[in-house]
Amino acid sequence: MPSLGLRSGNVEATRELVELGHLRLEVEHRFSDVDFSPLLILSQPHPEYAGSMDNKVIELVFRKACEKPWSVIRYNMRGVGRSEGTFDQGKGESEDLEALIDWAKTRIHVQKSSLRLLGYSFGSWVSARVNARRSDVDELFLIAPPVSLYAFPTLPNPDHVYVVAAERDELIPISAIEHFCIQQNISHVEKVSGANHFFVGKTMGMMKQLEKFLFMH
Repeated sequence: MPSLGLRSGNVEATRELVELGHLRLEVEHRFSDVDFSPLLILSQPHPEYAGSMDNKVIELVFRKACEKPWSVIRYNMRGVGRSEGTFDQGKGESEDLEALIDWAKTRIHVQKSSLRLLGYSFGSWVSARVNARRSDVDELFLIAPPVSLYAFPTLPNPDHVYVVAAERDELIPISAIEHFCIQQNISHVEKVSGANHFFVGKTMGMMKQLEKFLFMH
């Protein structure tokens, strides 16, 4: 499948169907030619509730990360957009993310990069599942993690896990996220004042809090 040169804001990126062996996913990426630059992979909200890689939160993080000399990937989960397959309750989605990581590591310079996973809502659960069973994930970023809806695994290296929570999340009580962070020994937590789960009117506030973690080194 031919790739498409696209522009997201001021960012040049390529959107294409990537063959992962078991299926093809629609992926947008910008690969850096800078040695040892991070590789950041972004996972979308729930596919059955209109979640896609074009979600405004994922779009904003993608554009901001592409302003850095990083390799950045966002993708449509199975059954979304042009991605093949059907929703699989997180199991298949986790397998797809692992396959996408392996694909990315075959690209020039990416194999020298630190690996960072970031997920928003359902995507944070998928990212956490993959982080828990791989040894090559260096940092994990969870935005509005649905800890009261899904069983999150015990996360290795909690000092390298970063959480951004919506203060007035109507789906995931902030108290549940606070309890989760205590249980997991996660100390890097920021709250977005007045924000609901979808960060309506608070997207830039979310990005400001996330940047404290994402671009601190």
